[in-house]
Amino acid sequence: MPHPIPYLGFNGNCADAMRFYERVLDGKLEVLMTGAESPMAAQMPKEFANRIIHARLALPDGGVLYAGDAPAHIPYEGIKGVRLRSTTTRPRKRKKSSMRSRRAAG
Repeated sequence: MPHPIPYLGFNGNCADAMRFYERVLDGKLEVLMTGAESPMAAQMPKEFANRIIHARLALPDGGVLYAGDAPAHIPYEGIKGVRLRSTTTRPRKRKKSSMRSRRAAG
């Protein structure tokens, strides 16, 4: 089944954030490319040299998380309206709700 690919934007702290996600999500950081490392480095403004232009984190279930720093010349307004949901394949024990228990008894 295809996985949606979230793309997160940061304001100069993408590398730190992706290393954190790598650790807590048990992923593998496959790409962490700065502007200076880009094939287009010669054409990029010098302000982009240390900013992450693309990051890719592979997750254990086959999903991926992409990210990058906002361009230095564009005001960063933060991430708005994004939700990430984590799922697991392990079954979870469910507790009967008190409402169900009352109905069954009633």
